[in-house]
Amino acid sequence: MEGENMVQSNVEESNQYWGTCSEGKPDDYCQVISKLVIYYDKRAKLYKKYYYTFAMMRIVLIAAISVSSAFSLLLPYSSVILSACALVAECLLGITCAQDKWKSYRRTCDKLCAEHRLYHAYAGEYMDRECAFERFAVNCEKIIRDEGERWEEYVTQIKVGVDQ
Repeated sequence: MEGENMVQSNVEESNQYWGTCSEGKPDDYCQVISKLVIYYDKRAKLYKKYYYTFAMMRIVLIAAISVSSAFSLLLPYSSVILSACALVAECLLGITCAQDKWKSYRRTCDKLCAEHRLYHAYAGEYMDRECAFERFAVNCEKIIRDEGERWEEYVTQIKVGVDQ
């Protein structure tokens, strides 16, 4: 009984943010897609910031190692400390996979935006207004499904790498 309540609670929470998709109304579905675009855009921007922050930290620290080696008599452990910090920045880039996530979120966001614009303009495959919504829904769901499959492959690769 408790498990059923938890599932119901998660569904209600999800519906508050994304909306229900069971009604199949074009306006409701467009709102869901708009929210997804915003979500993917925010995630892409976040991981872009992570990537550039860690990459710039790495570049600055590596350059600082060279400069600090010239002053090794005054600050004998500075090169070691800077090397360790550069290694941490490099590890953060590897662990977060910020660049891969940034690209993936951006790609999905751009694809959903393009479909949304084409649908509202009744352009491309959406020229036939009678079946435009059905095509739009199918195309958007394919984009979302492809994104999910890419993440599953990605997680599997990480798991295989950890297990080895």
